Amino acid sequence: MAEIFRMTGRAGLMGLVCAMALAGCGDDSSSRADSGCTGICLDDGGTDSATMTDAGPDTGVIVIDSGTDTGMPPSCAGVGGACDPARGCSTGGCLAENSTSIGDATDPIDMGPGGAISIPAIFWLGGYCSPNISETGGLTASCDVNNADDPLCGDCATCVNVGGTPPAGLCLAKCTTSITDNGGCRTGYDCNLSIEACFRGCGGDDECKVNRQDTNGIAGIQTPTDCTGDSARAAADQLCGGTDSNFDHLVYDAASASICDTHTFRCTNPGTAGAQGGDTCTDDTQCEAEGRCLDEASFDWPGGYCTKFRCDLAGNSCAGDAVCQDRRIGVSLCLGGCTVADGATMADQAAWLTNRGGCRDGYSCTWNGVGGAGTANNGACVPGNFNAVAANNIGGPCTADADCWSPFGQGLCLTPADDGSGFRNGYCTVLDCLAPGMPTNTCGTNGSCIDLDGSSGDITGCLLNCTAATDCRPQYACADADGDPSTAGGLCVPSCSASTECRSTETCSIPAGDTVGDCVPM
Repeated sequence: MAEIFRMTGRAGLMGLVCAMALAGCGDDSSSRADSGCTGICLDDGGTDSATMTDAGPDTGVIVIDSGTDTGMPPSCAGVGGACDPARGCSTGGCLAENSTSIGDATDPIDMGPGGAISIPAIFWLGGYCSPNISETGGLTASCDVNNADDPLCGDCATCVNVGGTPPAGLCLAKCTTSITDNGGCRTGYDCNLSIEACFRGCGGDDECKVNRQDTNGIAGIQTPTDCTGDSARAAADQLCGGTDSNFDHLVYDAASASICDTHTFRCTNPGTAGAQGGDTCTDDTQCEAEGRCLDEASFDWPGGYCTKFRCDLAGNSCAGDAVCQDRRIGVSLCLGGCTVADGATMADQAAWLTNRGGCRDGYSCTWNGVGGAGTANNGACVPGNFNAVAANNIGGPCTADADCWSPFGQGLCLTPADDGSGFRNGYCTVLDCLAPGMPTNTCGTNGSCIDLDGSSGDITGCLLNCTAATDCRPQYACADADGDPSTAGGLCVPSCSASTECRSTETCSIPAGDTVGDCVPM
């Protein structure tokens, strides 16, 4: 079969990475923390048992040491280390310390402490060395946000999506996730549990009591950036009601028990006794201790959803009957347990469209990758796709999941790659069609369930059957389903390996060096 996934991969069910702004940092390669240096002077950012001083003119590479190490600095000492514009970095460039605030005159905090509209904050405390930052403090090149191990970051850093269009990738120092400390990051930095990298930690208890809340009455959370220029948008796209200032406000909750833990530099909260993953919520304090509320306004989880991050870590297990799952999510979360396709039968296929496996409204039961058919808690409740599409439209065009037939809430719209290749105009499928407990004919008579991610069998999905390319949409190939040319039948896929897989009015255009290409009009 043609290589069907030559495209941008789908994201997980949720992406919970903080957006960051890159602060500029000046740098002078001829003079860094050493008045006589005319070469490149380095700072290992460590703590040494002796202090090396240098007062005379130099022409070589000068190592400036100002701490008290007991041995050789580790090879990764420079990444994420402290820096300033005068001193620079041994690896990459310096993100300069940036004094800013949470909230300001244009985005004030409601009910701030002592009536304040802002809380002082510091980004890149003490400066931060990164491999893909230039000597002048700008991004030299974005690392691949879909590849945490992008070689651009080296062995000591991981690529983190810092937002923007297209999204920019910044190399941040790797760390060892822990619930008791900050995983080897510098003081003031959190070993972020989601990205497993050293990122800005909380700077005080007041920060932990501020959240952006739904104050404008419009579904979802709108930031000032979301609303800027909104008044010029078409009437059909009035995200903020046509007013630039109609964004959701930052709100300070004086009654919140959340504090900044000075060991982990994370905001912590005591939670609510008896709460567990899967409970409805509107804020973190309604969930278990150290829990997080994926509220409906911000994350689009219906009714809000209590969870806890990194339940796979020692000492961080889920409260109550919640289950810890990361499959199809990307990070281990405490979630409500369920049974995949609970009670489903082949005789009552209409019921497939409302079957939630025991989850509450709006949620589908996603297999945990381990449990067998009919096993209690062999899945977890996550937002599902429940809509009014009553007929099987596998292989049909789509722009959103809601356009696709969705038994068990598993319908999905496979979207094109950024360059327009891949699943052109979208492609409706049903995920997990071979998960234990799912009916044997989930894809129907017009579709086949195949492995979508290679040979692991972890992610399966329905593709449209065909005998010739005319059974598929234009620019889709009818590829051999089993690799045996003597057998009939194939699947409609977005890539071709030969022109015989395309329509008679199309040819298979294969880029030099590739083995698959696209069916394009002659």
